Amino acid sequence: MQPNVSLVVALGLATHLIRVCNRTPNTPRVKYDKDKLFAIPFVKEHGPVILEYLFVIPCVYHIVLTATLRDREPSALCPHPNHPDHKYFTWSPYTVICLSIIFASATLRLLAFRTLGKNFTFELAQPDRLITTGIYAYVQHPSYGPLFVLICATVMLFLPLDGALGCLLPFSAVELWITWHWYILACIIVIMSIALGVRVRDEEAMLKETFGKAWIEWNQRTPRFVPYLF
Repeated sequence: MQPNVSLVVALGLATHLIRVCNRTPNTPRVKYDKDKLFAIPFVKEHGPVILEYLFVIPCVYHIVLTATLRDREPSALCPHPNHPDHKYFTWSPYTVICLSIIFASATLRLLAFRTLGKNFTFELAQPDRLITTGIYAYVQHPSYGPLFVLICATVMLFLPLDGALGCLLPFSAVELWITWHWYILACIIVIMSIALGVRVRDEEAMLKETFGKAWIEWNQRTPRFVPYLF
């Protein structure tokens, strides 16, 4: 398998976007004291750093394999070269779809970052004004849906056990992923949905407390996650 320079570049750009989308854009000066997620000590102390770098190492490893994996001979970099499915390391319908989803969802999330400016923080903090223009004229929480989709696409491209990680794992683990990967992804979705539900409820309570009637009117006329639908 010959390295594909354009794919390496695309994977590198995707990795950069994944990190930026998971990096704390601003640190709040005054934090909201009813933030349930960041009331958990481990999340408060380590959550932002873990979120920023969680995917970086496997993404970089995937990129290195894409650039260097030539054949199916064992090496220090890939002890089990027969385990990975090489569709992850070439331009294929699979990589095109995953990368397209990553680029699109990252663009939407970063647009939400830009629209809120200094008021976009990972830890809840009362903003100095209620933003209802731009992307926020269409959805109340335009960054959460894209993050949700971004993480799912990242897992499916960079973290499948029959992908780059298959180089390091016994074949039994690869077989487990092949058989159960949709169930594993479903579990990830459930966990993220629970965390997202907690965050949205806390954020909306904070905004209602801060802006009162103005927020209630915006909340009633604006969908939460999907324009015109939900």
